[in-house]
Amino acid sequence: MRHALHSALLDTIRPDCLSLAANVTPATPRLPLYMLATRLGTMASGFTTPDRHFFVDLSASGSFANFLKHGYAPTFRGAPAINQFGDNAGTVRRLHDELIRLDSA
Repeated sequence: MRHALHSALLDTIRPDCLSLAANVTPATPRLPLYMLATRLGTMASGFTTPDRHFFVDLSASGSFANFLKHGYAPTFRGAPAINQFGDNAGTVRRLHDELIRLDSA
């Protein structure tokens, strides 16, 4: 990323993000990807095997991850990628660890 997309305040976390991404090797995804806008209305009926899905909320608010946690857990699992209250590096690290755990299960 050459510049912050939302504000200059993101410049302060750039070193953390680069550090976290340093060991990432780009590859074809092994997990299916869905956009919230195309799946929210059909989530309950559209995913016949919810235990095989893990949703990553890329929004700034993390509201979809909370929606899953409080409305559909433990059937539907997910986590935010950004923490609106700070410690984004910690949030991404926990998400990374969870995805690695799921991939090795």
